[in-house]
Amino acid sequence: MATTNDFPASDINSYDYIIVGGGTAGCVIASRLAQYLPNKRILVIEGGPSDFNDDRVLNLREWLNLLGGELDYDYPTTEQPMGMLHALFFFFFFYFFFCVCVCVCVCVCV
Repeated sequence: MATTNDFPASDINSYDYIIVGGGTAGCVIASRLAQYLPNKRILVIEGGPSDFNDDRVLNLREWLNLLGGELDYDYPTTEQPMGMLHALFFFFFFYFFFCVCVCVCVCVCV
């Protein structure tokens, strides 16, 4: 395993599998491929700076200290006008509809 910040485009053809995203799923897929296909070359591409051997990311109690630093993308968000109201509306609508159907079925069957 190796990490690098420089990757020549000509090297892309020397890999059998390329996985974009080194999150939980990407790492599991890469690990399984490496385990079951040991003779294949696997490349995992992850955005941002390397956190390899960085003890700050391994200390889960201090994860808040990583916010605002070089490892934090700090993606801005846009306030949603309805927020969760539309989801709550549909939840209560279907819950009410389900209860009415159950009551009608019970009354008709009894």
